[in-house]
Amino acid sequence: MLWEVLRYFGNGWIHTYYIKPQFNFTYHGFHWIKPLVPAGMYTVWILIGICSILIALGLFYRIACICFFFLFSYIFLLSKSHYLNHFYFVILISFIMIFINPHKSFSLDLRRGAVKESDTILNWELWLLKFQMGVVYFFGGIAKIDPDWISGVPLNRWINPQKFTPFIADILSHKLAPVFLSWSGLLLDLLVVPALLYKKTRPFALISLALFHISNHFLFKIGIFPWFSLGISFLFLASDFPLTFLEKIKKIQLKRPKLSRLKGASSLSQKQKSLAIGITFFILYNCLMPLRHRFYKGDTHWTELGHSYAWRMKLRDKKVFNPTFYFLDRDTGDKWEEKASNRLSKRQWRIMGGHPEMILSYVGFLKRNYAKRGRKNLRIRVKAYVSLNFRTKQRIIKKHYDLENLSDCTFCNPDWINPLKEDNKRSFKKAFNQL
Repeated sequence: MLWEVLRYFGNGWIHTYYIKPQFNFTYHGFHWIKPLVPAGMYTVWILIGICSILIALGLFYRIACICFFFLFSYIFLLSKSHYLNHFYFVILISFIMIFINPHKSFSLDLRRGAVKESDTILNWELWLLKFQMGVVYFFGGIAKIDPDWISGVPLNRWINPQKFTPFIADILSHKLAPVFLSWSGLLLDLLVVPALLYKKTRPFALISLALFHISNHFLFKIGIFPWFSLGISFLFLASDFPLTFLEKIKKIQLKRPKLSRLKGASSLSQKQKSLAIGITFFILYNCLMPLRHRFYKGDTHWTELGHSYAWRMKLRDKKVFNPTFYFLDRDTGDKWEEKASNRLSKRQWRIMGGHPEMILSYVGFLKRNYAKRGRKNLRIRVKAYVSLNFRTKQRIIKKHYDLENLSDCTFCNPDWINPLKEDNKRSFKKAFNQL
């Protein structure tokens, strides 16, 4: 995360993403979260960097974890148009780290006498981190069982062989390369966690993960996620792995960590019972959240309902054509139109144009903005064309639908979204025929 903070400062993204925009797309239920003044936004990112250093050193660990979790959650919730799966992953991991105790060994807190040294690793601490990583892989693999993915359509358009050396470019230019990479990603996501848990297959799993994440780093611009995921994979090794490794290098005998098991349920303290209940709810949340798209009508890639927090990574590409908003003042009869690019950055309108809920949020912003100028009785419609995974473009919002009185509702099945046309759909049968 220190690396990510430095990237945001170095590329000027703090100003571009959080200070410059006139309007930010907020998350449902978090409309009250607003950006600070410029100095405040830079301060938040500096504090995140400081917390990252303190956590890495194990200095004021608990306070640093709590501060990091809330500061980074604030940054995440500021803008829906900058949603990243790995930022959500960072929040979940940082939340877990508030409650575990890695600073009782090899830390500056131990050096300064703030905690007692411990050679014990609590099973639930280690397994909760393993579980969180496993959730990402498992649901990422389930999401890839999709006609577009198995036919290699997204990767066929995203991979640019010209960026690589002639040898690599020749391999990536082969017509089967996107299909091979698509199926490799699907099978790795589904099989890698069981392979990591089984000692005999663990080395092969780690090698596969290394190849997968390093290739992702070079093929796609996805920031810290490949390295973050690869680092966490070492938690699946034996619990005494680091000490065993040090012993071989230094040829000295070090203390062995002991696995600690909880006592019988009848002898659990109230604190342990509360912890068990909390862990149960956390696990249920992680298992149910990625499945909520099943309760919405329509193709999730198209409607975006249930797409976030579900580990549906790199599955769809949307080419968005600059949306146009049409206004009618019912009081005066005046008519006019406005392009989304008039008020939004290119990144914002390109993300918004493919997300119906964000279009509604922007309509609400326009309605409030014009109400301040005395135009309080507006009819607002939108023309927004989208091409999903390189299909023929079509309107994502129904043509004659008035949007000004619709609420930004996450828990509904809106009838104002145009369903994906039948001739634009890809079935598994078509996908396999294409293969």
